[in-house]
Amino acid sequence: MKKLLLLVFLILIINVSAQELPNYYDKYLNDFPKLFNSNETQDLRNILVETEKSTSAEVVIAIVNTTSPSTPQEYRTKLFNFWQIGKKEKDNGLLILYSVQENRIEVETGYGLEGILPDSKLGRLLDEYYVPYRDKNQVSQGIILFTQEVTKIINEN
Repeated sequence: MKKLLLLVFLILIINVSAQELPNYYDKYLNDFPKLFNSNETQDLRNILVETEKSTSAEVVIAIVNTTSPSTPQEYRTKLFNFWQIGKKEKDNGLLILYSVQENRIEVETGYGLEGILPDSKLGRLLDEYYVPYRDKNQVSQGIILFTQEVTKIINEN
């Protein structure tokens, strides 16, 4: 009986963990709460498509309402792996995750891009391009400018 209860408990935990991650509806931009207007969405999507065409790097933006019950850091890693961002043989994916409820941006980088976009550089880029707009309550503009700068760096390397 204890083994059966343990098995049921483990199945429930696995199901809850799998259910907290959404499936993507677009390879490049998944804006679940509709933070961006249609022009911003199209402009961002074009940038991300062109970046993949010219470099093979896959940059994906995900906007979610919340990362709960996971922390934003845990959620970004889980989502990056669940969506399998980047070419498998190159591990050249990059996820830009913004959570509305937590008002938090997170970036997950595949090993293939860490050489040109180490954590320290990403932090500096967020400070320069995202934070000033977040502080003015213009999060979408900050994400757009950060994305433009990151894709520019990827395209130059």
